Parts: sequence; C-alpha cells; structure tokens
Amino acid sequence: MSNILTEEIIQDQDKFDSFILEEAKRSLPDTLQKHLSKKSNREKMLEKYGEKAFLLPKGLKFPVINPFTEDYDCRLIYAARIRAKQHNYSEVEKKAEKLYDKHNCESKIDIELQDGTQIQCHELFDLFLIENIEYQDFFKEKLKKYGVKSPENLDKNKKEKFFNEIDREWRAKDEKN
Repeated sequence: MSNILTEEIIQDQDKFDSFILEEAKRSLPDTLQKHLSKKSNREKMLEKYGEKAFLLPKGLKFPVINPFTEDYDCRLIYAARIRAKQHNYSEVEKKAEKLYDKHNCESKIDIELQDGTQIQCHELFDLFLIENIEYQDFFKEKLKKYGVKSPENLDKNKKEKFFNEIDREWRAKDEKN
C-alpha cells in the first residue's frame, strides 16, 4: 500500500519530491537498499563496474548498477534522478534522465490520492506532471467522463484517446501552446 498523496504534499515541492522518493525506494528490495547503504560495497562496485556504476563516481553517489544483476536498474536510475533533483545536482539529474530513456525504462508505482483514487504510473517521470490540485481535479473529471477510477481500467484504444485528451486540453501555468 502506498502513502496517500495529499493536497498539502502536492503544493509543497520539497514534500512532493520526498513523497516520490519514498515511493520509488519502496520499489527497491530491502536487500538491495541495505547493500548499497554500505560504503565498502559501493567501493567494490566502483572497482568491479567502473565509473558507470554511479552517476557521481568520485563521491560514490547515485548508484545505477544493481550489484546483484550486474546491470543498469531502472529503479535505481529513477531514485538517483529524484535525489539529484532534491539536492540540486542538475547535471546528475540530466544524466539520470538520459540513462532512463536510453535503457527504455518503464517502471511503475501505485499512488493513492486523498480521495481514495488509485493512480498507477508506468512512466515514473510522469508523476512530476502532477503540479497542483487543479490538475488533479481536471484528471479526476476526465476519469469520471470515461467512467473509470484509473486509466488502467481502459482498453488500449480508449486509454490512448484519454491521454490524448489530457495532453490536448490541459495547459500548465508555465506551458506555452
């Protein structure tokens, strides 16, 4: 079960970023989190995989290689992107985004809104599009129009139509036509 995404969290960027990071961390197995928390394990990763194991290798920060699978891990890449965003490592954030795209990452997490609506996000970066309550209300109205509680309940064609309508009709405050 996920934490509940409340209006207070959505309106505070730091709280929102922390919420998303916690949800992303939930998707990582405890054994992996514990392994990566030890500096000695990170040092071994740097020796074994080289600088590609981290987005900031000199500091052994932002691991993106899973030492158990010995390959890039989309969940780690995503978590690195969020942490980089929170701590103003803009170059690391850009590297994470490129790596996420390069590896065709498509992870998912479930988010529960305060009204009980469940949102399953396949493309985790899409969560950052939830800017404010107006968007949330707009999204809920679209769901109601389609008679579902989640876009996951739509067949492929209706889901595409649903998201095309969202893209066409919603304009963020800073967005240009």
